[in-house]
Amino acid sequence: MENGRFEQYVRDNRDSFNVHQPSPAIWERISDDLARERKIHPWTAGLRVAAVAASVILVAGLSYLSAFRLANFSHQKMQPAANNSIMAELQDAEKFYSVQLNSRLSQVKICTQSNPEVYNQVVSDLDELNHLANELKKDLKDNVANREVIEHMIRNYQLKLQLLEDVLNELNDLNACNTHTNEKADL
Repeated sequence: MENGRFEQYVRDNRDSFNVHQPSPAIWERISDDLARERKIHPWTAGLRVAAVAASVILVAGLSYLSAFRLANFSHQKMQPAANNSIMAELQDAEKFYSVQLNSRLSQVKICTQSNPEVYNQVVSDLDELNHLANELKKDLKDNVANREVIEHMIRNYQLKLQLLEDVLNELNDLNACNTHTNEKADL
């Protein structure tokens, strides 16, 4: 039979096909099965919500972690150039302040020849500042090219220089230094 003839046959004999009705018991069983499938247990609904929440947290955490690693990686790639300029700045400052400090310290040594306790106290104070400088250098190794650490190191050099200048001014006020520097100038 072709489709057209079959369709025509079904239309013509429709009443003979609809003679048999399913029993009401079958419809009740189908209805019960549908009701049971729709019934959602409260614990499974909570489980679904927890699973969705866990998925969202997992995705957010992985996104944050990958973004953090990417930012850290790109920062590390850019860091060597920045490190070089910052470290060069620190080396220049160290050279400058070392020359200044050695000059002032030798002046203090000359001025305190008659009173070595003063010189020893100055050296002791400088040793404390040197200890702080060493701690800053350790921080610099741990926290490479941190601008703040370098600024603290430079400030430490400035404090040492200021200490020596204050001592020299004090010695000049006491005229302890003028006689020794004049004697050296005469030589």
